[in-house]
Amino acid sequence: MKSRQMMEKELEIGDICLLDVEEYAAHWPLVGEIMDIEQDNITIRWYKGSILTKYTPEVLIVKGKGRTDWSQTVPKSAIWLHGFKLTKKGYLPTHVRSLIHEHLKQQMVQSNVSDS
Repeated sequence: MKSRQMMEKELEIGDICLLDVEEYAAHWPLVGEIMDIEQDNITIRWYKGSILTKYTPEVLIVKGKGRTDWSQTVPKSAIWLHGFKLTKKGYLPTHVRSLIHEHLKQQMVQSNVSDS
């Protein structure tokens, strides 16, 4: 699991967050929009994109129902970073991209140290 980078801000519906969900670990960082907040869980709408490309809502095609946004309930503990919005063009803000790059650098250093 990735280390957590929690901002001081309370969770709010409509905020974008980075998540670390074991089931999708190969796709880190995961990006989602908070749709509902419960005591221990949040419902998020998944987004697709990459650190350098724009993010758009992930769509599922449901047989007999057509296209629908992909949403899922996950534990609040899966949140790695929250309290921000995508830019007007749909990109991660610069400070969020910097935090991701810094975290990935630290992971590489730790991996190299443990391999030694």
